[in-house]
Amino acid sequence: MSQTQNKFALTLEVTQKAVSHRLKSSEMTDKQAVPVKKYLKTLDWEVLPHPLYSPDIVPSDYHLLRSMTHALSEQQFTSYEETTNWVDSWIALKDKEFFRLGM
Repeated sequence: MSQTQNKFALTLEVTQKAVSHRLKSSEMTDKQAVPVKKYLKTLDWEVLPHPLYSPDIVPSDYHLLRSMTHALSEQQFTSYEETTNWVDSWIALKDKEFFRLGM
């Protein structure tokens, strides 16, 4: 297990096994990738390389943003400051367990 994964486990107060399992389950399996690759070939598209892991699209973002989207559905902001204040307070109201569940 990498040093980064160890830090995640310590920070989130979960086992290293839980971190490793979550990361593995978020990767696309070869069974899923093969049909997609074949289909893209039929389109004659250039497939650009990308990293298997990208910190800007980690699975935990989906947990956070899905919950935030639901909360935002009833909000209307009139200024940037009002928006940032709402986001700051929304995050502050979440307990550690909320973020741990998203991992």
